Amino acid sequence: MHFDTRTLGFLQRIYVPRLRRLVAWVRQRTISVELRSTVELVYASGLFDADFYARQYPDTAGIGKGPLDHYLRFGLWEDRDPGPLFSCAHYRAQSSHTTQMPAVLHFVLDGDAAGRSPNWLFDTMWYRDRHMRGEEQQRNALFHYLEHHRKRQVWTHPLFDSHWFAARHAQEIPRRTSPLAFYLGSEGASRLMPNPLFDPEWYVQCYAIESDQPLRHYIEYGDHQGLAPHPLLCGRRLSILAPDR
Repeated sequence: MHFDTRTLGFLQRIYVPRLRRLVAWVRQRTISVELRSTVELVYASGLFDADFYARQYPDTAGIGKGPLDHYLRFGLWEDRDPGPLFSCAHYRAQSSHTTQMPAVLHFVLDGDAAGRSPNWLFDTMWYRDRHMRGEEQQRNALFHYLEHHRKRQVWTHPLFDSHWFAARHAQEIPRRTSPLAFYLGSEGASRLMPNPLFDPEWYVQCYAIESDQPLRHYIEYGDHQGLAPHPLLCGRRLSILAPDR
């Protein structure tokens, strides 16, 4: 049987949403108790950012009761990022082992304890060693950050000075948004200085770097190649200058 493009488009609009709703219905009734409690942890953590989700995935508009409903029913299982603090692609890239479990759930159940990072600017082991003591060591490092970033400006990476960044951009960062979430999720924020020793605009111009994330380029390539992070630090590696805190 042959259908023209218009007919196929009509059938997709009618039946694909119904099929997705059916899959979501079956999933909700067959999910294990462990996974259900993990989904609840993700929901309660504050990791989900409705505005970010709607901007990142405009195709979800009008589906379900809103961004959160769409994420819990579909997006979570499709490995869509819940917010700027968790990148499914970054998390998946850290392991050669494949799993059918959603990336966020796998991170909560196994990845955090194994030291895997939820995003490129959150060093799980570094954060845990410096900011979590005693019984806190048993908790998820990212969830710990989400709970404590308002009380004290904890660092998530040796090259992201949360306290300095938050003070410098106090008028721009929304009240309930962490400095790291603002830096990772706001348009143009990657060109802001993440610490007083890294000048992203100078860095990309000096080395003719084509990257919309200068700091990430420096962490992954520039630091090892001996590129200067700032015009006053030529010949110095920022990893050596960064405070151990």
